[in-house]
Amino acid sequence: QPEACRQLRAQSKYSPLCIDDNGDEYKLYTFEELLPHHARFVERCFRGLDHFYETRKDTGLREYVQGYNQCASLPCEKTCKQLLEVYEELVDQRAFELMQMQKAKFGAPCAGSTSDIWSLASCRESFGCLRVSLVLDGDLVEQLTGDAEYSDTLVDMCPIIAFDKFVETRHTGAALARWKKGALTRWMLLEAIGLATEDGASNNKAANKILGQDQLVCYPHDVARAILTACGLGTTVSMNPLLKGLC
Repeated sequence: QPEACRQLRAQSKYSPLCIDDNGDEYKLYTFEELLPHHARFVERCFRGLDHFYETRKDTGLREYVQGYNQCASLPCEKTCKQLLEVYEELVDQRAFELMQMQKAKFGAPCAGSTSDIWSLASCRESFGCLRVSLVLDGDLVEQLTGDAEYSDTLVDMCPIIAFDKFVETRHTGAALARWKKGALTRWMLLEAIGLATEDGASNNKAANKILGQDQLVCYPHDVARAILTACGLGTTVSMNPLLKGLC
């Protein structure tokens, strides 16, 4: 009877007790013991964009890990997502501190921005993304991180500060300005943007005019527009008949 109880306990998915092929007992590590390893696993997966959905039993990854240490295990999907949320909060906090240190030292404006709005093929939902571009004083980065590698250097940093559903029903300049203003205000960067680099759409121009930001059309869009015009595929009449004849 004690042996039957031992076998039943080992078969329960809620029990840490396991029995190997030789009949020897061992216990899986507790969640608290595994958490530092889970954190490193999630960081490694995030950097490599791999293995997140390979932690189920039927993929063999867990058995592969337990081949090295039978007491080990892998984090479930929920744990992976929760760790990523923690990482996101920590990274956002550091980025915010760096940007405020940069603004305090050099004043405003001290950054640029890029943004875009796009819709699903069904046009039922739209999304917006806004990122800022900064060239940081490496001494400030060293001061915050303690990493002497950044001393006497310039550090390129382009964090995404907003990635949201665009709830406005129309993509007007006023609507874009409200969305951008909200995101920049949350990060205390409204007055820090000196130049917005975007496509040449009229609503972008209107939004930047409302916000009082200078704008530059991004070079890839300008090059694409020049090629379309030269080929006669744009709205402007082609001035190059030979090139148009090749299209």
